[in-house]
Amino acid sequence: VTSTVEMALDYMEQMHPTNLLNQIVCVNLSSAYFAVVSSAQDALEVDCVKVCLSKLRKRIDRALTVLSRDAAGGSTGLWLEASNEMMSSSQRYASDEAILACDEACDTLAEAETMVARAVSLLHKFPREYKLVQALLTSADGTSIVLQEEQQRKLVLKAMPDDPVMREYVMRNLDDGNPCQLSVRYGEITEGSSENGLVLAIAKSWKE
Repeated sequence: VTSTVEMALDYMEQMHPTNLLNQIVCVNLSSAYFAVVSSAQDALEVDCVKVCLSKLRKRIDRALTVLSRDAAGGSTGLWLEASNEMMSSSQRYASDEAILACDEACDTLAEAETMVARAVSLLHKFPREYKLVQALLTSADGTSIVLQEEQQRKLVLKAMPDDPVMREYVMRNLDDGNPCQLSVRYGEITEGSSENGLVLAIAKSWKE
């Protein structure tokens, strides 16, 4: 036992700080991936979340592979023998490729955390509506999403914490030859509000 402890202490005394840092980063990246996947829960059923986590897994695997190679090379002294005299001690244990791989893994991790957090939050409001959550997460800002299913429309209205102050409706006829559109704006009548009552606006067009 004594010899084993002495060997461990000797190993730690001879270890380069960058080599130790490599191992710490490997553990942190693996733990971070496990934490993100565990917190996703049923958000894993959303396609964009699965794609994001798959991308994260590949980036982390790449970073772990390069870090392990650098750590093994540095601990055995292979990099010391192969490197030229102009290379710094840190560069012998942590290559530029490893640093770049870790940067990419961290950037992807941040994206995955944001994606998972949004998906979990939306699924809390819209349980098991994976297609709706997929549409909300992948749509660009300012774009409109058409809710084809009645259940989805009900869930969106139910998710509102309070009754809407203003309701707007747009109704169109089905006659392409004589298109007509009716816009309706309805506001609850409350004292002191500047937007009360009902407003109707009709727009017609004719073919000449």
